[in-house]
Amino acid sequence: MSRAAFLGLGVCIGLLASLACDRKWDFECTAVWVDRKGAELSREVYSYPQMADERGATARCEKEMLEARPRGGKSATCHCVGQD
Repeated sequence: MSRAAFLGLGVCIGLLASLACDRKWDFECTAVWVDRKGAELSREVYSYPQMADERGATARCEKEMLEARPRGGKSATCHCVGQD
């Protein structure tokens, strides 16, 4: 393999790798509030299209979850899953 062909192949692989890293994902997050006894008070599902990563989707979920806190809500969890 010539040096130019090898260099061209390396550039192509680098471009493909950078495109894969820039991919945006659709996330579906489930927020659950529980009371002091551990009983579930509410469950909401939020959708976040075109997010760069799970951390961003989780941060948005937590913000919306705190705004929608039910009366008597003691603790909450937010679980996000990427969708194709």
